[in-house]
Amino acid sequence: MRTRRTVAALVSALALGASGLVAASGPATAAPTVTADPCTYVFLSNGGSEGLAITCEGHPFRAFVSCQRGDIETYRNFGALVPSGGTSTAWCELGDMLIGGGGAQT
Repeated sequence: MRTRRTVAALVSALALGASGLVAASGPATAAPTVTADPCTYVFLSNGGSEGLAITCEGHPFRAFVSCQRGDIETYRNFGALVPSGGTSTAWCELGDMLIGGGGAQT
């Protein structure tokens, strides 16, 4: 079930990228890498935390992840503002589920 949700998060991130936003998040065990011109998204997992890493060309941006705690509560965490060609990462809190992500141009 968690794998399906992870894949859904990556698909959601790519949909955001196609609409002018980009997805992102953190370091650790990297799962699949997905490339959506001009950005590359990588799902990350580290000791019970999930996140996204994104690298984009063409504009500065800040990564974010949308996370779910329990059955209802959702929140958003942000990564660092980085220049074109940089990688920004954002993580969910320990034990919470990644449900989406992206990155806004600045």
